[in-house]
Amino acid sequence: MRTGDDCISINGGSSFINITDVACGPGHGISIGSLGKNGEYETVEEVHVKNCSFTGTQNGARIKTWAGGSGYARKITFQNINFTAARNPVINDQNYDSSDAATDTAVNISHITYYKMYGTSAVENAIQLDCDNSIGCTNKTFASCNNAHGTSSSSTPCLLN
Repeated sequence: MRTGDDCISINGGSSFINITDVACGPGHGISIGSLGKNGEYETVEEVHVKNCSFTGTQNGARIKTWAGGSGYARKITFQNINFTAARNPVINDQNYDSSDAATDTAVNISHITYYKMYGTSAVENAIQLDCDNSIGCTNKTFASCNNAHGTSSSSTPCLLN
């Protein structure tokens, strides 16, 4: 799928979706959201993305929610994903376009699993989990590293040496 925007976009009110064997690129990747624009209450759950590839995309596996929104994005799995020169292979942005005034609400992001993700990133920062200051992201599967070389910051439990 070659596009100038999201290859696939999952919006509010969506549930029980399976996305399998999609080749995306160039484009913006597969996005859950954007959710919560203008303070809206939106929900997405039970989305499973499996055996997909991202080649030269701006993003890969992405969840994006607007600051000030409410609702939830939960029970989402990205599994067996291959990246080739993706700019933001894994990005979880709970503060999408946070240029508006500071808020005390956010779309709750929970029970997200990233499993068997591999390939290359076009930039050094391959995984970005930007969670809201007040509610954060909860029940996320943790990352582990083996024979990884490079640097890391603000990472728990995965620290690179």
